[in-house]
Amino acid sequence: MTRLLLVDDSPFVLDELARIASTDGGFTVAGRAQNGAAALELADRLRPDLVSLDVDMPFLNGLATLKQLMTRRPVPTVMLSALTGSESHLTFECLRLGAVDVLEKPGGHDGRDLALQRSDIVRRLRGAAGVDRSTVRLGHMRRPSPLPKRRPGDRCNSLLIASGGRAALGPLISLLNAFPTGSRSALVVRLDVPAPVTEAFARYAGRFTALSLETDPEGTGLHPDTAYLLSAASTALVLSEPGGATLRSAGRRPAGETARAVEYLFESAAEEFGAATTAAVLAGAPRGTVEGLRHVLARGGAVVGQSPASSADGSTLRKAVEAGLIRPARDLETLASQVGARLGAGARA
Repeated sequence: MTRLLLVDDSPFVLDELARIASTDGGFTVAGRAQNGAAALELADRLRPDLVSLDVDMPFLNGLATLKQLMTRRPVPTVMLSALTGSESHLTFECLRLGAVDVLEKPGGHDGRDLALQRSDIVRRLRGAAGVDRSTVRLGHMRRPSPLPKRRPGDRCNSLLIASGGRAALGPLISLLNAFPTGSRSALVVRLDVPAPVTEAFARYAGRFTALSLETDPEGTGLHPDTAYLLSAASTALVLSEPGGATLRSAGRRPAGETARAVEYLFESAAEEFGAATTAAVLAGAPRGTVEGLRHVLARGGAVVGQSPASSADGSTLRKAVEAGLIRPARDLETLASQVGARLGAGARA
């Protein structure tokens, strides 16, 4: 049975979380802490399988606690806080530091409103409990290298096309940080999140990458050293135009056609860049990704992916592995190295 450490500064919230986790979720509550310092001491002594961690706490806040957890004794951790809304920089920071999931809880300290989120809390805790703790680690960022000077009309000759969901935002920061500048490559990412989240993420991620970041571009030529972040509403395709490859909307998408939009994006990228296409599958990748990977491989491109065991939302990753389309990377550093080697080789060819 999964042993859970609960961390929150409110004793009422701790009581309600303990009831939800043990009664509805079937977890064993191994311990409780009301601040980060106590949580670290209990984590060292109890060695829990899973941690639920608040952000706003006395003595040592949740972010500092998470960073130390990931350094001293990495363990799958779910951040559960009233401060971690879907567009909050704190959400992105938690994912960058190694949290496997982030859940916004109702405001207040009496714990009563948590009952409204019982099913979601249990589902997210169960998903996090399935993450292999050997894949959990602190996200290390390097100082971004300065970009080479862009020449007028400069276009890319290789493309990294990727898809993921909210759980992919942490891994995506690692990819953005390690992206090999000067390789005459661009990155197009289809994120299964609303446009406001994509825009907020771009503002946050800009400090960790030298790449130019553009969100939901329309009629934009693909340039080297640029990351194009597409939201869930995007119908963009990579099209060949006189000036070079361009991102352009395919028009209004019929209801229920999300999977087709994702597949067509990957297919259009592979048609334009052929063997110079690298596809990356990240956590929470939407439907249509597996079909898109087949198009990339059929045109001589390469496919890499995050390990399903490293994500609380790895259903699409598992399908891609089971279909024999990817051999998952051991960890995010390995994935970033695979991408860098692939794009760097294309630049030297």
